[in-house]
Amino acid sequence: MSDRYGRVRTLQWMILWFSFFTFLSAFVTGFHQLLLVKAMQGFGIGGEWAAGAVLMAETINPKFRGKVMGTVQSAWAVGWGLAVGVFALIYTFVPQDMAWRVMFIVGLLPSFLILWVRRNVEEPDSFQRLQKEHAIPQSFFKSLAGIFRPELIRVTLFGGLLGLGAHGGYHAVMTWLPTFLKTERNLSVLNSGGYLAVIIFAFWCGCVVSGFLIDRIGRRKNIVLFALCCVVTVQCYVFMP
Repeated sequence: MSDRYGRVRTLQWMILWFSFFTFLSAFVTGFHQLLLVKAMQGFGIGGEWAAGAVLMAETINPKFRGKVMGTVQSAWAVGWGLAVGVFALIYTFVPQDMAWRVMFIVGLLPSFLILWVRRNVEEPDSFQRLQKEHAIPQSFFKSLAGIFRPELIRVTLFGGLLGLGAHGGYHAVMTWLPTFLKTERNLSVLNSGGYLAVIIFAFWCGCVVSGFLIDRIGRRKNIVLFALCCVVTVQCYVFMP
């Protein structure tokens, strides 16, 4: 969609999609309904991340791309921290059987970003050139198959494995962590929220440091360095008292 309709337009659609299904999650009445709505929500955040990453990468001067992308990714921690704060606040003043619904309703707020994006963000020059050259892919499946061409398949497969390991490992640990703290370490919701705040701050620091290292030592060395650090960290987390 980003290649065909534009990065900015796709970003707006995905923000709206994500916000709508987050809001809709507040009104489900059973597990299977929640599972379906959350899957649709995940589709939105995946599309939002992809369109936004492409937009930023094509807009930024390559000389500063690492620092800027690292700073942009660090904003994830800011939103995450705000979510933990809202979580603690709502669960303090709202009955638990309703608090989770209120949390999802608050998730509608990011949709207002569309107003700012429409007014202030333009398509990058690279996409505008594609439009002028009529090089916009017309078929989704033909476009998707293109990344498996012989000259690209190695990059596609290894890039996919890297993303699977990085995002899969990250979300596995972060999804499991609050439940682990509450059930195994007997921390209250507020205490586990405070503990997560430490991790969120470290996440922000990691994004910023990585952004500077990308421009200093290169992409490959930076990925290897942080991957090794992740392996060591998780082992310490699991096995140390």
